[in-house]
Amino acid sequence: MCGIVGCIGRERLVSWLLEGLEKLEYRGYDSAGIAVHTGQEICIYKAQGKLENLKQLLNGNSENESVKSGIGHIRWATHGVPNQTNAHPHCSFENKVSIVHNGIIENYKELRKELTDKGFVFKSQTDTEVIAHLLEEQLGTGNDYMGAIRSTLKKLNGAYALGVIFRECPDVLYAARKSAPLILGIGEGCNFIASDVPALLEQTKNVIYLEDGEIVEIKNNSYQISDINGNILSKEPEVLPWEPVAISKKGFKHFMLKEIHEQPDVIRQTLFDKLRSISEPISLKEVMLTREQIEKLDRIQVIACGTSLHAALVGKYLIEEFTGIPVDVEASSEYIYKRTIVGANSITIGVSQSGETADTITAIKQAKALGSHILVITNRPDSTMARDADSLLPINAGFEVSVAATKSYSAQLLAFYLFAIYLAEIKKSL
Repeated sequence: MCGIVGCIGRERLVSWLLEGLEKLEYRGYDSAGIAVHTGQEICIYKAQGKLENLKQLLNGNSENESVKSGIGHIRWATHGVPNQTNAHPHCSFENKVSIVHNGIIENYKELRKELTDKGFVFKSQTDTEVIAHLLEEQLGTGNDYMGAIRSTLKKLNGAYALGVIFRECPDVLYAARKSAPLILGIGEGCNFIASDVPALLEQTKNVIYLEDGEIVEIKNNSYQISDINGNILSKEPEVLPWEPVAISKKGFKHFMLKEIHEQPDVIRQTLFDKLRSISEPISLKEVMLTREQIEKLDRIQVIACGTSLHAALVGKYLIEEFTGIPVDVEASSEYIYKRTIVGANSITIGVSQSGETADTITAIKQAKALGSHILVITNRPDSTMARDADSLLPINAGFEVSVAATKSYSAQLLAFYLFAIYLAEIKKSL
């Protein structure tokens, strides 16, 4: 998991890139970097370690505030050790392209060999550098910028959220996504991209959530979204419901301490419209299973990673204890590489705090493709998983910035209690 940001048209653009990365620092601690277009050239600044090291590197470079566009990256290393060379952004062979990337390119070794055989020289150990060289190669075949991006993306297997700037095109920022989150933020005289909402909240509330296979060409006063085949798409902006205070520490020393203290409020918020009275049944309005479907349920499979997987194991016990329905719990990273089996009277539950866990997204898509009803337990009803779900059980924990899960785990446990009781009430098994 990494975090990316990008901006075009904003005054003090470098400052915003750093502020945006600071809001996404929970997504990576290994290194950080930015690339900015001065109008004549692309300048890159990278530092190993925490974001503070990059800030110190840029301290006093106020002339960079007049740049036209820029992209930034905070890294959690996957390919290549954490060092300055492997830090993003990465440039192409002749420095015509600079990119930031969140995701994993699964066929990068094959692509790297092909490019090396053609004379391209690699500086890093990352899968990302392959994309930069491919973009430059496609420009050399006569493609325009969008054509080069589309041709490159068709060669990639895996997940990506990309921010791209070209040396000869200072007034445009490009972005694309597949199986990794990316949001377009729409400002006044400036536009943004970011991996997650916290980076955008202080700049704009008008956003478009990019979907898989979408590419966006961004200028300071306009944007155009298309698919990988060049078809123009029309998408209306959404208004974010949160205020910037939602991602502040509110006087606490650090986010984890704040989020621990928020747990009582989270429990109340989760129960608010679901348990109206002790004498009334549980109300789960966004669970779209019919009474008949629930009565016929004979198997539930739960898919999750990390802390959510631990919540799922507790959920297994609760559902089996309250309803007698067999429950299988599997790590998403294992589930996606085995044969997917779903039954006519089974459902699949995906659990993720962010709703953007790549393996869990892949897993629920596999199950859905075979006809399984998908129920998602998530903290982010605006997420990819929530949008792909047939039923939703939001946990209403608010933004969780700390890497260590606290309030979201408590809320996930409560969600499983509510769902288990909900099933038991309908099946009359309690």
